[in-house]
Amino acid sequence: TAKSFSIVPNPVTGDSFQVNLGTLATGIYSYSIYNAIGQEVEKGSINNATQNTNYEVKMSNSATGIYIMKIKGSDNSVFTAKLIKK
Repeated sequence: TAKSFSIVPNPVTGDSFQVNLGTLATGIYSYSIYNAIGQEVEKGSINNATQNTNYEVKMSNSATGIYIMKIKGSDNSVFTAKLIKK
């Protein structure tokens, strides 16, 4: 089974969205959101205390467009997903 995360809703409307880390191990994960030219526009951390739980992520002052969200675990595992902001 592939381990990954999901973004809800995607496309994102407004300044926040939910991230579900699915079956990823519990622990602290750091995230970064990059724009189309690779600039980091947002970063933070998620404490994944319970599997399959939604966590709110704020993405303020970001223009409409396509972004890449990278989530990194304490074991240096990296997961990426495309994020579309309306």
